[in-house]
Amino acid sequence: MAELAGRWADGLNIHSWEADPASLVDTARAAARARGAHGFLVTVEAPLDGWLAMAPSEQGRFTGLGLDRLMLVVRPPYPAAVLERAAIVLERFRSAGR
Repeated sequence: MAELAGRWADGLNIHSWEADPASLVDTARAAARARGAHGFLVTVEAPLDGWLAMAPSEQGRFTGLGLDRLMLVVRPPYPAAVLERAAIVLERFRSAGR
């Protein structure tokens, strides 16, 4: 699917639970370059609670991928304490990789 995304789409969305996200991104970008694409969007999608439960080292698997966007899925209710913790974790992630 990553190769198809590189050949036909303008980007790739991967999930936080993928076993080898770097390989997926590399495959998609290589296919995009082969067709002469300029720019290729890479996003990762994760449930907020799952992202917050990840160790920083596990989140680190994504920092070197050149992500364009991290999309966090949040379902109500939206407890203020969880959102505040998310802001701290996301700032750490952003500072580490982008």
